[in-house]
Amino acid sequence: MVAKKISKKRESGNQKSKKSSLTKEKMQKRVEERQKKEKELIIEELKKNPIVTAVCQKTGIGQSTFYRWQTEDMAFKLASEAAIKEGNSLVNDLAKSMLIGKIKNGEDKPMFYWLDRRHPEFMDPKFIPSQSESNKKNPLTPERRKQILENLKR
Repeated sequence: MVAKKISKKRESGNQKSKKSSLTKEKMQKRVEERQKKEKELIIEELKKNPIVTAVCQKTGIGQSTFYRWQTEDMAFKLASEAAIKEGNSLVNDLAKSMLIGKIKNGEDKPMFYWLDRRHPEFMDPKFIPSQSESNKKNPLTPERRKQILENLKR
């Protein structure tokens, strides 16, 4: 009688361990599925906003988790880096569009900013590359040197 009770306890213990291992497998699978969805969400958000801190706050995923995923998952790292580049491009296009809109509205500062950085006649000398390969091959002409010196006096 006692032997039967012991063997029944062993059988029920084996069944419990089988159930718990199945439960652990299911839990692990659920975690992996959830993380996959969270990673996809982060990638989509980075395409719109390339600031990791802001995206992590919006999605509710910690920055440490984001960077851990980048070190552990090379596919996620590459995808997140590409998404950040895409997001930067989007923000740059938006900023350029807004700048052009302000120029069209007749605002002076944006117009001067644009000309100082994009038009050779108005270019600010601090944005002219120094001693680059092109400058070594084509040194400044006397007229250009004079123009730069005049701009420096402003």
